[in-house]
Amino acid sequence: MSMSYYSKGFTLIELIIVIIILGVLAAVAIPRLWDGSSAAYRATIEGAVGSIRTAAEIFKSNMRVNGIPIQQEVTLDGITGGWGQPYAASMNPGVSMGYSTPPEIFKAAGLVADDWAYRIYVLATYRVVATPKGKLDQAQPSQTAVFATNCYFHYIWNSSDLTYSPVIEVELSGC
Repeated sequence: MSMSYYSKGFTLIELIIVIIILGVLAAVAIPRLWDGSSAAYRATIEGAVGSIRTAAEIFKSNMRVNGIPIQQEVTLDGITGGWGQPYAASMNPGVSMGYSTPPEIFKAAGLVADDWAYRIYVLATYRVVATPKGKLDQAQPSQTAVFATNCYFHYIWNSSDLTYSPVIEVELSGC
């Protein structure tokens, strides 16, 4: 008499091992796939910085094409600036750190001020630091609060050298 062993499925231990492996994979993969806000914040800031760089170059080019001295304050297409770059400040009607109108560089770059938590301030020259509103939902944050997000761009209107170009700093480590 011979005994034949006939298998009709998986053993309980095999099923448990497969479930454990699937659980570990899900625990690692789902958080990475679920939270896309970090990538979205980074892309928002990188896109804004690209628009700002382009707007600053167009402003400077318009000044040169129109024969306007680079150091002169001028309003071109509704954007006010000087030294070949749009101001970091608002114009209301003079240079202002208020929030009644967006910073000139926001207008030049096509940025919607309501999408950003930003602060205009002066440290040797006018500056604006901004983070996406979803990262810091404050209407008028301090520059310290914006810097603390570690997810921002920092536009510095530059009249200290002959490049006639703004300084733009980017921090993405907190996005």
